[in-house]
Amino acid sequence: MKYSAVSFIFFPFSTCNTCSTCYTFTVMFDKFKQAQNLMKMRSQAVALKKKLEVVTHSEEQNGIKVVVNGAQEVIKLEIDGANRSDVVDVINKAYKEIQKEAAKKMMEEGGGLSGLLGGMGQ
Repeated sequence: MKYSAVSFIFFPFSTCNTCSTCYTFTVMFDKFKQAQNLMKMRSQAVALKKKLEVVTHSEEQNGIKVVVNGAQEVIKLEIDGANRSDVVDVINKAYKEIQKEAAKKMMEEGGGLSGLLGGMGQ
């Protein structure tokens, strides 16, 4: 006897791929797998962001020094030797807001991440 797509809850039976019950269990399991994949991708993205936050680059010109990290965040801004954390906060807030808007546009236009990944099992 073979375990079906719902074997994770210990229902041993073979799926026939024709009845609505088997189809419903298969669809539910596919959604479960998609959720697992999304959680895995999210944890990978968080780990990558942490690695990118460690990478920094600084530029200095005409009394202005800026330090940014690989996660595209401004870490420090100095103008004529004065630390301008207030400007840093405004710049990073603007970046976060535009990233939200871009993500919203991507969802509207092409399905966002799932559109890029081809629907992941749909």
